[in-house]
Amino acid sequence: MVVAFYTIWITCLILSFFSVIFVSCRIKPGLKATVYCTAIRNGGEAAWNFAYNQFKVANVAAERVRLLDALACTQEPWLINR
Repeated sequence: MVVAFYTIWITCLILSFFSVIFVSCRIKPGLKATVYCTAIRNGGEAAWNFAYNQFKVANVAAERVRLLDALACTQEPWLINR
């Protein structure tokens, strides 16, 4: 279920970026850390890269910390060492 939230969030952001839809792409604040970490742990390089790109553009310090913490959840140590 958590991976589904993450997949929906990624899809929503991509569609919004290409102006296909105009909706709010939000995960409830209380679920963000769990959703991010679980998705990165199970999602491989693509999920890690997506979260890293979101980290680079995040303007809110709390969101940057959440994403940075989640990036450490990867099962692929080489991703962190890049």
